Amino acid sequence: MNLPKNYLSNNNLYLILDTSYIRCENLAIVADECCGAGVDIVQFRNKKLSDKTALKKCKEILKITQSYGIPFIINDRFDLALAVGADGVHIGQDDLPVEFIRKITHRLNKKFIIGLSTHSLSQAEQADSLGIDYIGIGPLFCTMTKPDYSPIGLDCAAKVFQKIKTPAYAIGGINENNLRKVCGYGINRIAVVSAILQSDNKTKIIKKFKKFIMKGN
Repeated sequence: MNLPKNYLSNNNLYLILDTSYIRCENLAIVADECCGAGVDIVQFRNKKLSDKTALKKCKEILKITQSYGIPFIINDRFDLALAVGADGVHIGQDDLPVEFIRKITHRLNKKFIIGLSTHSLSQAEQADSLGIDYIGIGPLFCTMTKPDYSPIGLDCAAKVFQKIKTPAYAIGGINENNLRKVCGYGINRIAVVSAILQSDNKTKIIKKFKKFIMKGN
């Protein structure tokens, strides 16, 4: 996908399709529903499927995101992202170095999004100098998605949004009950997993998230 330079300026709701929360056969269905409801970016995060199945499902999801003009990101797996033709990869603190990924994509003459997880203000500040496209900051609250990480809290996340030039997405335990409070701290980009994926009415919850995020802007 040919992304404009400022493509993240209005991309505020980031959906993570985590295979721990969705049955394999429903991945494309959920992706289509959520893209139609208004999510701005989709990430595929896999902890269960084989590489062969993951490749097949990512190709299906990529067709959907392309039809909506939405970036498709793959978590951790740079090799899978390249194989699928995804728009980018999201990496953690212990994954492949940003400069390595950038070097390879430059050789391939490929425009490629790189996102990085950060878990403190200092990590976010360090990431700000790496030339990446965006960071994730969290977990904001306690979450089963990241049980080994302590919550950073709203004050820390708000400082990141105030100080960091790189676009940031707050993540971790954000749901309908705390959404108003989160947006009240000036946090205007949010990444969501379970609050959307476990909802019986995904379209309704997505529109609610978008409404509160845009009010906060």
